[in-house]
Amino acid sequence: MERPIIPTFNSTQEAMEALKKRANFERVNLYFRDGYDALFDLEEKYADFVGINPDNLILCNAGMAAIREA
Repeated sequence: MERPIIPTFNSTQEAMEALKKRANFERVNLYFRDGYDALFDLEEKYADFVGINPDNLILCNAGMAAIREA
């Protein structure tokens, strides 16, 4: 099953909770360039590959996401 690129929310509160989760680096599907399950999975795999804690690694698949996180 393919996931939608644009997230949908049933309420403003639900959207605010998702943004709060993203700010705390929790798993949440928001924007595909940051805060998306596939990125979290890749971070875990890459961190394991290089032997570091996944909490110390942030992967970004877009330059603006990297700039924002920096």
